[in-house]
Amino acid sequence: MKYGKFFCFAACVALVGPAAQAEPKPYSEEFGAAVRAYLLDNPNVFLEVFARIQELEEQEAEAAKQAMIEQYASELFNSQAPRIGSPNGDYVAVEFFDYACGFCKQALGEVDRALDGRDDITVVLKEFPILGAASELAARVGMALRQSEGDEAYVSYHRALMLHPERLDEDLVESVIDELGFDFGALKEHGQNPDISAELRANRQLGVALGINGTPAFVFRNDIVAGLIRADAFVEKIEQAAQRVE
Repeated sequence: MKYGKFFCFAACVALVGPAAQAEPKPYSEEFGAAVRAYLLDNPNVFLEVFARIQELEEQEAEAAKQAMIEQYASELFNSQAPRIGSPNGDYVAVEFFDYACGFCKQALGEVDRALDGRDDITVVLKEFPILGAASELAARVGMALRQSEGDEAYVSYHRALMLHPERLDEDLVESVIDELGFDFGALKEHGQNPDISAELRANRQLGVALGINGTPAFVFRNDIVAGLIRADAFVEKIEQAAQRVE
């Protein structure tokens, strides 16, 4: 359907335009003349056709998006990535984030508001450093911290960096790690381990497969939302997704 509008327009021009053609037509002159006259008398038909083509293209895109989510459901919703909210909530969403992303910082507040008072929502955190060397460093240090100290330490680090007002750089990452009482040098070295590199590579490949090229991006069981999402919209999306799955 990508070029549907172009082909429709070309066909209509051919039909409405001059009658003389070098090649034989698959319709009679009488039929062509009647259609031409009708379209000239009713030009809104073109708008109706274009609107229908657009509707079909949107339906195809939605179906393709849903198929992708289903194809990668295990890597998204059942992965071993860190989580916030309920560890095993009935509702699950996935966030792709970058520590240098200003909208990701705002998104944390919205997600927290969505989680407030709920014990049935899980948010899977996917490290997706795409904004430079500082992003990559912050992601690797966080993943190393999780491997060595566990999920609680990782979530503390995640929140500290996301809530920090200063611009992300190596000094800030080191400062946050020092404040948490861990060894930055050791974690920086640990962050170069092949398994951490493999996980980051897998996250990037997953993001590319899903058409994600920016942060934050949220994946629900029936939708992908690029950019910042408000708390009420987040809850609505996640509950709608659960209803469709059921």
